[in-house]
Amino acid sequence: MKGGYSFKRLAGIPKPMLSIAKIPGKVIIPLRQGFGEEAKPIVKIGDKVKSGQIIGIDDLSISSPIHATINGIVKDICPIKTFKEEATGIIIESDGTENGHININEENKDYKEADPDDINKILYLSGFTSLGKFGFPTKYNTSAYDSSKIENLIINAVYSEPYSLQNQVLFENNFDKIIIGLDILRKSLNYKANIHIAINAQDKDIIEAISGNDWLNLIPLKSKYPQDHDILLVQSILGKSIPYGGTILDLNTIILDVQAVIHAYQAVVEGKPIIERIISLGGTGIKDNLFLKVRIGTPLKDIIEPLLNSKDYRIIYGGLMTGKTCSDMSIPIGRTASAIAVINENRERQFLFFLRPGINRGSYSNSFLSFLFPFVTKKVDTNLNGEYRPCIYCNYCESVCPSRLMPYLLSKYSTHDMIDDAEKLRPLDCIECGLCTFVCPSKIPVMSHIKELKNKLSRVGNAP
Repeated sequence: MKGGYSFKRLAGIPKPMLSIAKIPGKVIIPLRQGFGEEAKPIVKIGDKVKSGQIIGIDDLSISSPIHATINGIVKDICPIKTFKEEATGIIIESDGTENGHININEENKDYKEADPDDINKILYLSGFTSLGKFGFPTKYNTSAYDSSKIENLIINAVYSEPYSLQNQVLFENNFDKIIIGLDILRKSLNYKANIHIAINAQDKDIIEAISGNDWLNLIPLKSKYPQDHDILLVQSILGKSIPYGGTILDLNTIILDVQAVIHAYQAVVEGKPIIERIISLGGTGIKDNLFLKVRIGTPLKDIIEPLLNSKDYRIIYGGLMTGKTCSDMSIPIGRTASAIAVINENRERQFLFFLRPGINRGSYSNSFLSFLFPFVTKKVDTNLNGEYRPCIYCNYCESVCPSRLMPYLLSKYSTHDMIDDAEKLRPLDCIECGLCTFVCPSKIPVMSHIKELKNKLSRVGNAP
């Protein structure tokens, strides 16, 4: 991968240990989670529901079933806010019991004896088919893919974004489950797809533990952000480029994460639908950075408030570089959630900041003493440490760009509405990793400008 950046020793990195959150008193279940359209509620207010019970489904649209994640009573069915959009939600109040979950593999078939249709039915009923950027293909109208054309299944175990999940946590006590989960997915695709795992090269113990399967192509990659982006993974593993303005759909390739593989195992072997997720809780605004297994539908408030160490903070739902600021703590955890960062707000200006030694300041230009002290933990907050200035044409953004673009020119063309000139520089190749903004010494929101440029191209009909 050309460009990119390795984030090292940031403050607020979660410890590689997994905690389990208590059952929430209330969950808010969006009827649209992951890929697909919104499901239709099949319960009504006042109904008693059990954990794992299907409460939303729509066989007529591209969608996957939605489940209750606790035992309790349906208190309301109403519009709610989610991380991405407004949706219909089902609010369930816990009855205080924790009696397992409904078994979706009613026949308790061994996956080795089941045929692909049986496996796909279980994957569908579990909600697994909504995972991945474009869903997982089955005959149940779950994906944008044509299942007969799938050539590659890539498992993304390269976690390069700050505060993302770690393989040590996901693979611990799950080695056999992950291998079986992969075999299940291989069978669900009629053994026609090549199976690849892209994994952090430094996870040598994990690589050794899962190697030795002839059907599994294991590719160690340097954990350099944003190596885990879909487009870069495809280039690194398959040696192919996605057509300009295209997606992984064009290469008949599915990309899933490790947690999805575990969900596949749980669905087919244990009969367990997707009712919980493992998320990372990173950032300097949390006193105990950890990985937490939490029920889907749990409001952010229940998770974050007990862990806060500051009154002035910013919540980022998703990765530190690609996530979105979230100000509403009532938003629930969805089935695709994997990371939440809480960063201390810092709006104070420091006199002659650029002359300070900066031993604990990260710097792409190596202009602080932190370059000489790589073992020192780097400070993380929301301060830009400077003011907006005109571009100085330092080319930092170009050197760090993994898509081989010239972000400073695209930013200029965007702000000056020079659409025709910008289009010649292939702006749709931008993967919106945010590194151009991160390294800019002039504090220019380069990525935001490029995103707006892409929107302008779409509005005038110049985007594929």
